[in-house]
Amino acid sequence: MAIGLVSVACARVDAPPAGSTSPPAPSASARQPRAPRAGADAPAARDGSTSRPVDRLEDVATSADTYDTLRVRYGDAALARETFHGAEGAEAPGWVLFPDEPARRIEVWLNDAGDHPSALAIRGASTWQRADGVRIGLTTLQLEKLNRRAFEFAGFGWDYGGVVTDWKGGTLAHDGRFAGPVTLCEPANPPEGYPTGDGAFMSDSAVVRKQPPTVCEFGVDLSDASSASR
Repeated sequence: MAIGLVSVACARVDAPPAGSTSPPAPSASARQPRAPRAGADAPAARDGSTSRPVDRLEDVATSADTYDTLRVRYGDAALARETFHGAEGAEAPGWVLFPDEPARRIEVWLNDAGDHPSALAIRGASTWQRADGVRIGLTTLQLEKLNRRAFEFAGFGWDYGGVVTDWKGGTLAHDGRFAGPVTLCEPANPPEGYPTGDGAFMSDSAVVRKQPPTVCEFGVDLSDASSASR
């Protein structure tokens, strides 16, 4: 498995995340979230796919929310408290939305005070996707189409393996605003010479093109920077 998202709200796309549990403070200007959009009414993903429902992760919560506001919005059974386990043995208290629905499960990472969301994270098979089209299961080839160019990621086989570290000025860079982390998982039985270790690798390298890794974790940052791009 790739990194635990202990640094989900702290990471920036120009470097691998630090093993910190100190997400950004809540935004005073955060909007009230819209209800998640049903798949039938949702636009096609930017990679051209129209076959799957679109539940936008950005619509779920804001940095102004609290445990009580989310509980009222989604119901008592839809919210639970949990301790998240991240890279380098770090732990952080958080909340989970839809804990009994694996395809809708969302990790809610908290600010330093532990009373407001700082980020939302998705791991494993999920119906959620970001507004920019990022979702679980996309290959690096599909991410390149979304980004409109190749990008850089950390090698596999360590705590921060597979983290996208630089979108190289593509559309997923959001004009320098941090949308949230994206983590890749390597394919089964990768060939010799596959990207490994604490180093930077390009998505358009021959060995990666031959057996593309896929998105296995992604998140949405709820700081001012990301809310401004909605």
